[in-house]
Amino acid sequence: MENGTDFIACDMPTATKLTIHILAAVAEHEREMISKRTKAALAEAKRRGTILGNPRIEQARARAAEAHAATRPAPEVASLMQGWRQSKWPLRRIAGELNRLNIRPPRGRQWYASSVSNHLLAESVGGTDLAGSSTQVRSSAA
Repeated sequence: MENGTDFIACDMPTATKLTIHILAAVAEHEREMISKRTKAALAEAKRRGTILGNPRIEQARARAAEAHAATRPAPEVASLMQGWRQSKWPLRRIAGELNRLNIRPPRGRQWYASSVSNHLLAESVGGTDLAGSSTQVRSSAA
């Protein structure tokens, strides 16, 4: 509306600029009221001593780590990929060979050059990885 382009709402084609401005103002006011009510309710729950957040955070973190580990290929498959990559095989050839050998990626379907590259990147330990890209190791303390 600010750039001069006419705006027509498909669910309210007869709406004018004034109508749209009023509806936008009402929506903004409603958003602010919801925010205030939510903050007040959380403050009241905290005052009563209610524990907010996940009461079993360590379990949740452990479960998330297990799920993340399940997306990695078996060590034998990772070793195969690394060996082929060190032998200068292109990513597409590695993916094709894994598919030909009926070795499925962790999520099941088939290997692609990009999925091989992603797994090789995950296996690298900094510097130049086996996929040929430069990577940096991030500290978990950061």
